[in-house]
Amino acid sequence: MKEFVTLVNNRDEVIGSKDRALLMDDDRWRIVTIWLENTSGDILLAQRSLDKKNNPGKWGPAAAGTVEYGDSYDETARREVLEELGVEVPLQTKGLFMHRSMIGARADMGYVGQIDIPAEEFQIQKEEVEQVKWIGKAALLANYKRHQEDYIYEFGLVIQHFI
Repeated sequence: MKEFVTLVNNRDEVIGSKDRALLMDDDRWRIVTIWLENTSGDILLAQRSLDKKNNPGKWGPAAAGTVEYGDSYDETARREVLEELGVEVPLQTKGLFMHRSMIGARADMGYVGQIDIPAEEFQIQKEEVEQVKWIGKAALLANYKRHQEDYIYEFGLVIQHFI
């Protein structure tokens, strides 16, 4: 089944849609990134499924996803958290940031939320997420500095936006 994504220009204005399977390096499309913390300030990381086409097995933010054509950033963020983690979390917009990825460019709307449940209690979507874990900010920054290869391609930009 074809999945159409929202194409935008460098001002995040919608310029059309495209079948996700046909996206090229000169395309820019909308995505969401969700950053979750607990009341202790730990950050929830998600390891991408080992079967993913891009960044398999790499660590990234709690949830993320592509905005389907006709959907809003907000709808997509709520849906991704529920699908990937099995929870509903009140989210606040952190703001838009533009960046390049492994293929193409992104208009990335960041969201933050807070939740206090143990990592093993999330109902993860195995097609998307291998596992999740909580990690302190200092430990995350130190680990990312030493082992960038363990994280998704654009994780350095994600850290700059959220921390």
